[in-house]
Amino acid sequence: MAQFCQCGSGLNNLGVSSCPSVMKTIKKHIFVSLYDEDGVRNSIPLSVLEANGGKLPDSYVNDKIKFGETGSSDIFPLKKWYPTPNVYENVETSRTDTTTEELQSGTIIRIQNGVSTFKGELLQVDESLASRILSNGCADFGVFEIDKDGSIRGEVSADGSELYPIKINKGSLDSYSVGESEGTSVQRVMVTFQYDGTVNEINLLKIDASQIETNMLQIASLIDGEIVATKGQTQSETTLYLNYFVKYGGSFGSPIAIQGKTDPSSDWSIFNKTQSAIVTAASIVEDVKGQYVFTVTGVSSADVLEVQGLPEEGSSASDQDFESNVYSITIP
Repeated sequence: MAQFCQCGSGLNNLGVSSCPSVMKTIKKHIFVSLYDEDGVRNSIPLSVLEANGGKLPDSYVNDKIKFGETGSSDIFPLKKWYPTPNVYENVETSRTDTTTEELQSGTIIRIQNGVSTFKGELLQVDESLASRILSNGCADFGVFEIDKDGSIRGEVSADGSELYPIKINKGSLDSYSVGESEGTSVQRVMVTFQYDGTVNEINLLKIDASQIETNMLQIASLIDGEIVATKGQTQSETTLYLNYFVKYGGSFGSPIAIQGKTDPSSDWSIFNKTQSAIVTAASIVEDVKGQYVFTVTGVSSADVLEVQGLPEEGSSASDQDFESNVYSITIP
């Protein structure tokens, strides 16, 4: 957005087609790290659409939200997509003033374009969401924009083979909760940021909603779960006792239970750090809501196990799912 002249470009044709590619009001964002664990810039490759008849598959979107890597049950946090919930209301976009210099002769020279800013409101969501959004500002990140039609916009690469997230000015992200005003307004979480000054608007391009199998306005980010040991129970070489609850939800003393996670092969990851081995539970029983009993084998006293709840594979990108902390257990 800082660039307005490209070397050697000369004058440009100014005709427009009868079917202009216009981005409508922004209703959601997908927060994405600029680079993955290998230092490779994150993107949506054109090859993904080409391999699926020109469409972005639902399976691709689903895997990006839940695992970060397509076709893998391993989680890659720096490749993951983190979509905002619901849709924004009262969206405002603006631009800072263009920087110019006025010479003694009175001539005015343009130095730098203004930078675009965004402001939106998420209504009646958990107040803790504000701090979680704000923590994203500690990383180098960008966003894919989703408009009210469900189209996605990003920044196209020089060779046209990749669509990158649009870079955000790292220090500009702000988010805070505004409480309900009795009789006049509901509670809301505000989201504001400034796009990075290096973003060149001429390179912004969208994937039209008709090219996407998923309704992008309905994609659901993962919900944080929290694993804790079941009170009054002792872990053993054959049995683990764990509770699984929603981390940000419920009320004091009454957390929301995460239920139905009884598939040993897909709902949980258990890793024996001491033996450097994967542990597959023989069975998992949900005694009461959110309280699980694992039957395991091949575990010895003093072994350190790492347990994590996993999102469901093969579901839709619009299905809500959970991802937990990694809980460490030292077997007595």
